[in-house]
Amino acid sequence: MPSTRHLAPAVHAVADIVREVVGEAAASGSWPLAQWIGDRAPVRRRRVRSA
Repeated sequence: MPSTRHLAPAVHAVADIVREVVGEAAASGSWPLAQWIGDRAPVRRRRVRSA
């Protein structure tokens, strides 16, 4: 993501979700060849269940 311009909140929300899913897959071993190399830890969000 470019650091020189403002991005919509939706872009940040999607990036957080991707970071979370990829980080969890790498950490859990469900993506065996993955290795977390990001500059920050994956975001861990509490899943909200719909009624």
